[in-house]
Amino acid sequence: MYKFLRSCIPVVGVVVALLGLLGSTAAQAAGPAGRDLTSGAIQKPDVRAGSSDCQDAHLLVKTVSRVATAKAIKDGKLSGTTCKLTAPAGVGATTTLSRLAFCFETAASSDIERSNSCKTELYRYTLFVVLENGVREPIGFTDFSVNSVILLTGRSPRWTDNVKFIPMASGGTPQGSELVKLAKITVTHSCAVPGCVVPFSAAAIDQPFSTLTGRVTSTASFEPTPIAPNARVNMASQFDFFFTNPAAAEPTNRLTFDAITFHRCDNALGNIPPGCAFDDVMPIHEIQTGPENEEYAKHVRYAQEYGLTSILTRTTNDEIQRENAALACPSFIPRNGLDCDEYPFASTLEGAAKFKNFVGGVDAFRKTLRVQEGSRGEVTILLNCRITALLVPLRRVGDSSGFSVCLINPSHNASGGGSLLQFYIENRVIDQDRFRVIVR
Repeated sequence: MYKFLRSCIPVVGVVVALLGLLGSTAAQAAGPAGRDLTSGAIQKPDVRAGSSDCQDAHLLVKTVSRVATAKAIKDGKLSGTTCKLTAPAGVGATTTLSRLAFCFETAASSDIERSNSCKTELYRYTLFVVLENGVREPIGFTDFSVNSVILLTGRSPRWTDNVKFIPMASGGTPQGSELVKLAKITVTHSCAVPGCVVPFSAAAIDQPFSTLTGRVTSTASFEPTPIAPNARVNMASQFDFFFTNPAAAEPTNRLTFDAITFHRCDNALGNIPPGCAFDDVMPIHEIQTGPENEEYAKHVRYAQEYGLTSILTRTTNDEIQRENAALACPSFIPRNGLDCDEYPFASTLEGAAKFKNFVGGVDAFRKTLRVQEGSRGEVTILLNCRITALLVPLRRVGDSSGFSVCLINPSHNASGGGSLLQFYIENRVIDQDRFRVIVR
């Protein structure tokens, strides 16, 4: 797990530069014994216009004098505030990184796949002093991103949330900058919905913010309470975080970071153990053509190219599956040691049984394939389904009706069926779920 996370969480260059800035000790910022030196606040960005506080935070050294800051610290006139941050330039640009790595690399992105999600938001931690005239001036700030990667699996109801805090920029007056460096982060993981437990949590407790670069800050695993057979539940996790400062009497406000969306956990695959998936994402079954499944893959590929749909709907109803298989490949089609393969699959609602009540019945919608290229003496057979047109008519290009049948090598059929079953399990493709089929 951690090897995966390290591979998909590259160290951001700007963070490396920031380490030198955040490396001072608490002794450099110590004030009078017993005096509260500072307080701070954090807030995730909102959709409103940026405040003057955010703009001023980039002019700290110019706007606050050393003398004024020292007097405010001595008098204990310090306060915390919040402000909006906007995403850095380049967010959303194409990249060769994996989707999860892209989320962490750009530091402002959200992405989701069937078995994982990545969400990033930007925040600012700011320290302020209140001057004698009542004007509040910033003395130090740190901009940072909070990144959350949620990993699901189709073979277990347990999921993990891996959190990383990445400092992006920092600055301020000499005193303010030193105080900001002392901030420490506390993260607490929890379930966002009832019926969920947290069996493991390695939450960040009082960790110096300046040490969090380049590694996962906090991780936790979650799982639903036992799921009844054939049941499904919506799950989500979240975490709270806040900062403390040894020079401040009070911690900052506590913020909650929500998951990008709910995910579904189910116990709806018969004898297969429960598992989870982001069911809002349509999964893709990629059939990789190889010597072990060549005829199976070619049948699916050319059935689609000739007009049949690539988007199917799963059925776990045993009666429908048996009827699909029997109607697609009746006994009058001689096998001659081969397997009769059907597309759409018998495990989908688009199978042969769909057409039994149509005009002409199932026989009017059963077609086979003979695919070739070239002409006259240069003909190359790409797929020969070995079924005579006297028994099953040939499908023409552009004919999207009905279903396709083809006699193929039994081992190729077994390989294809096995990979389809693994796809159903790993992606938690349960009854009524739609999925796409692609042949590579």
